[in-house]
Amino acid sequence: MVDPRDRLAEVWRHKQEVFGLLDVYSRGETLVPALIGSVDTRALFVECDLR
Repeated sequence: MVDPRDRLAEVWRHKQEVFGLLDVYSRGETLVPALIGSVDTRALFVECDLR
């Protein structure tokens, strides 16, 4: 059985990746499309579920 704390840590890492990219984007810096594609966007949906 998976420890919920491990899952939460995984979600937190994904969230940091996603919001890190959004932060870069908001500053108007160039984003590499491949980098965007590499981020697991499921974290955004999981984030909504946790609230």
